[in-house]
Parts: sequence; structure tokens; C-alpha cells
Amino acid sequence: MFKYLIPVLIGLIFSHGLMAQDYGLLLGLRQSGNYNLNTEPSSESEENANQEVAEMPQQLASYRTLWIRTDNKGHLKLGTEKTSLLVPREDGFWRVDVKHSAYNDFNEDFIWINPAPDPDMPPNPFLANREGIAAFDVAVLVKSQGIEFQKGENCIGHRYRDILFVGKDHLSASLLSAETCRGTGGSVHENGLQFFTMEDLELVEFSELFEDETESGTFEETANRYRERHQDQGGEQWGEPSAGITRHKGKWIFKGHFSGKQGEYHNFNVDLAVPENLIKHDKLFPNWEVIKTHVPEAVDAFSSPDQKYLVVFTPANVLGYSLEEGKIPVQPSLHLSISQPVNVIMAEWTEGQYVENWSQELESLSPKPGKNWFSKAESKAHAASWDNFKMYGVTTSLDLPLNVHEGVGEYTNVVGRMEKYTPAQVIDILGDWYKVELAEGQVGYASKHHVKLLPKLPYIQAACPVPNCSYGKWLLKSPLTLYANPSLEARAITQLKAQQEVQAIKGQIHTTQYGVVEVSKRGSVAAIPTDVASIENKESLNLTPGEILFDLETRGEGLHVVWYQGKLYYLEEGWDAQTKPEADLWGKAIVERKTDWWVEVEIPDKNLQGWIVNPQL
Repeated sequence: MFKYLIPVLIGLIFSHGLMAQDYGLLLGLRQSGNYNLNTEPSSESEENANQEVAEMPQQLASYRTLWIRTDNKGHLKLGTEKTSLLVPREDGFWRVDVKHSAYNDFNEDFIWINPAPDPDMPPNPFLANREGIAAFDVAVLVKSQGIEFQKGENCIGHRYRDILFVGKDHLSASLLSAETCRGTGGSVHENGLQFFTMEDLELVEFSELFEDETESGTFEETANRYRERHQDQGGEQWGEPSAGITRHKGKWIFKGHFSGKQGEYHNFNVDLAVPENLIKHDKLFPNWEVIKTHVPEAVDAFSSPDQKYLVVFTPANVLGYSLEEGKIPVQPSLHLSISQPVNVIMAEWTEGQYVENWSQELESLSPKPGKNWFSKAESKAHAASWDNFKMYGVTTSLDLPLNVHEGVGEYTNVVGRMEKYTPAQVIDILGDWYKVELAEGQVGYASKHHVKLLPKLPYIQAACPVPNCSYGKWLLKSPLTLYANPSLEARAITQLKAQQEVQAIKGQIHTTQYGVVEVSKRGSVAAIPTDVASIENKESLNLTPGEILFDLETRGEGLHVVWYQGKLYYLEEGWDAQTKPEADLWGKAIVERKTDWWVEVEIPDKNLQGWIVNPQL
């Protein structure tokens, strides 16, 4: 009798949340590529723009699959990284990649698709250890393709393709083509965005993706409005619009395309929901604005269907969070470093028993790459290490201290006050309120409208801190610890002795404590916003005695990057009495900036690589 109760008890445990539900996120990624998804009509001469397009060198795109899943504690972890795109379908994982082919002076890209392998067939030992397109079984390709010999013998040029999106049954790709063939009298350009079926790589008309014809009509209306606003009516008319799918602020969106002259093209966003037959789950939680507040460098994000997990991409990192009551914690449970920026072109969540099934199947498909795109960043699990990774905010706009409330809302009890310009740690974000911890230890909520966030610490710059600094072969003057990552909390690899020869590769300066500068003299100071392209775009900061600036880094002699009223500026130092005459001083340093210089080094005779801190030269 008891054996019949076991499944019932297991079901009750899961239904009442006493056991964590497994989750997994399968991501398809592209590095590099030729197609620019952010082109707009140019103010430059068409002749110059066309020349750039025609002479564009091929930027070979590469494709990978990243599998992220939960562990037995319910935290996100790295599952595996595989070459090519592994697409989950009803009969197993299909493999997708782009073959870059060349015949004489003609280059052409072909999308190759391998159906799921027959589970009853033994693996091909010749293909088992090969990567990417080299591991494809040509005998079972959806469509075998190659350059037609007439093209290679009679034409010069290219037909480049980048995969932009992969779903269960369809994929979206770009086409950029420019070719000159003997006897045709000139170059022929063709470009656009296209949809293909996974089953047979046949082209699909955009209208066929929708059950309701009015939705594809919406695309035509959007395209016509864009053409009317931007097309040069006096010149050659643009071609017919086409569309593809890409990522934008954590969502899948349609991207429209218009062809211009001689290979020129323009893109526009289409305010049209991507239908459910193309994507399974596309709801983002928390919303994009909250994510950007917590991770300002975010370029993409994915949340699980149950809103318990969040994965955020920045240009250099992948951050995985286990959401706590719907809120983003300060510390990610997963932190991966990326070798170079990637574009996400496939995203599939799964849960329950499928997580383990996918893990086992992915491990058996294709080898792991010889060179990873992703590596685990040093864990910040120790509380002490997170002292340097906290987010701080200050209030700058109030003459009186800012009330910190017991709960969300100005009518709840006041538990403390934020003094003007005094940093408080921001430990959570809830709508229009920051959860903060004051220096005295009180925890409460402060209105987001009166608090400005400071850059996170450590504030990192790639630079040399001493004059005439250059990287290369060094002889250490004193013993130093070699760390696995640029952090005092990282794993210590070994102890290097004095007179050890090292090959210095690159360096980073970590600001671990803000410098605090108090304005002591009223006046106007010339500053350059750090986000402008030209030093001509100067602003005048009208400083008032008592105001505070936060010093982040030094750029050359006497030039600093400072935080002022929520923005970063390049500013000449006006607070150091040892380097400036009294008449030129307008402020005084009340807290000195603290920095560490980290240098990545190789030790060839020991076959070691790691980081040293504050070497003496």
C-alpha cells in the first residue's frame, strides 16, 4: 500500500514548494558578423557610404551554445558550453551553424542544419572530436550546399550571412551580397533579412508567420511610414522592405530592413509582437528599467517563467541571480566572464525532469570548445570580498537630511536620515524606492527621486599608474603573490620570489575607495562629460561651497574623472595644494582616493599565468 502513496507524496511536496524546481536556460550566441542592426540613413555622401559597404571585409561570425541550470541549492550555475547552435526540437537537439566557403575570389556563407542524431546509431569517431561545422554529418544535412562553380570561376565578391534568431521551427538571417561577374557590366548588390524553415531551409514569406493577416499588414504600414520619412525622394528609390528578429532591451522584436543603393541599407524597429509560434516565453521580470538600475552595463536579460531566476548580459559578463521575493539581490549566484561581446540569438527555458535530460544530452553532443568564450569569474561568496562590490547612493538635492522610512511609502515610520553627500549602501530596489543601509546600521527605504547612485566599487580602468610605464619583461623587486583573478579574495596560485622574471601582459587600476572633494570656493569650472566624443564639448560647472565631488581616477597629469550630481566628468584637479598655487584651488580633499594596480602576468619557466598587485618598478 505504501508504494502507491510515494508518488502522491512527491506530488504534494512539489505542489507545496518544499522542494526546489529545477530550471535551465539554453542560449544560442553569435560573436562578430557582418550585418549591422543599427544602421540609419546617413548624412554622409552616398558615394562614400557605398564605397565602405562594397569594400567591407568579411567579419566571420562564430556560434556557440551556453547551458545554464540550477544546482541542488536552487542557484544558477554553468552547465556546459558547446560549439555550434544546439536547438531543442521534439526529436532531440538539431545542430545549426554557418559554413564560410571560398572559391577563388568569391566568398559565400551557407547555413547548415544537422537533424538530431539517431539514438540507435553509434557516434561517428571521425567527427566526435571536431568542432563547429567540421563536426557536421554531411550525409544527413537538411540541405547540402556549396558555391556554384560558375560563381567561383567568373565572379568576384561575397554573399555573407549572419544568423539573427533561431526558434523551434524557424530561423532568421541576414544577407549581404556584392558581386561582379564577367560579361555583366558592373556590380550587383543584394541585401535583406530572411526567414527559413528548420525542416528544409526553405524561404518563408514574412506574412506566413502570422495567423492574422492584419498583423503582417501592420508591418507594411510601419515600413511605408519609415520610407516616407527617410527616403531620399530625389534619388533612387529603396527596395521592398524585409524583416527579421533580434533582441532589444530584454525582448524579442521584429527589425525591419530597407535596401538602398550599392549595398547601403537601413533598419527600423517594428512595434509588432513576435507570435507565440516563434517564441515560447518572452516575459521579462523585473522590467528593463529596474534591471538597468541594478546593472547599468546590461545589454540583455532573461527571466524564468516562474519569475524566480534572472540572467543578465553585459558586454563583458554574464550574471545569474536567484530573485528574492521578486527582487534582485546584490550578489549574483553565477558570474561568468566573456572573452568578447556576444549577441543572443536563441533562448529556451525548461524545467523539471527536462533539465537533467537536457544536461545529459548536451554533454553527449559535440565536444567542448578548444577555446572557451566563457569562464567562471572569481566567486564573491565571502562576505568580506563584497565590501568592495557594494552599490552606494547619495542625496544631493535637499538642504535637509532625507528621511529613511521603515517601509515603502512616505507615511511609514522614519528610522533614520541620509545626510547630504554622505554615501549609504543600496541593498535593494523596489519600484521608486531604494532599500538602504546607513553608516549607523539602520536599514530602511529612501525615495529614488532624491537619491543618485555612485559608480560601483571597485571602479576599474585599464591604465598604467606610473610615468613611462610599459608592459613586457619585468624582474620583480620584491616577493609577490600570484592570484587567479585581480582580487585579494581570489585563489592564490603561488608565491613569486624577488628577481623572478615575468611577462607583464596588461594592467588594471582598481579604485577601492572614492576620493571625496569638498568645494571651498564659489566659481565656474570647465569640465568635459565623459560620454562625449569631442573635448570641444565642454560644460561649465557652477560650484558652490559645501558641495561634494567624488574622485574616481586620474587621467594624465592633473586630469581626473569625477562624479558630480549624478554625472561623470573629466576635470582638472583643483584641490591639491602641493601641485596648485593657492589662487587656483577651489576645493579640498577630505577623503583620499585609494587604488590598487593589478597586472596580469605570465611566468614562462613555470607555465603559470595570473595577477599580481602593486608591483614595484
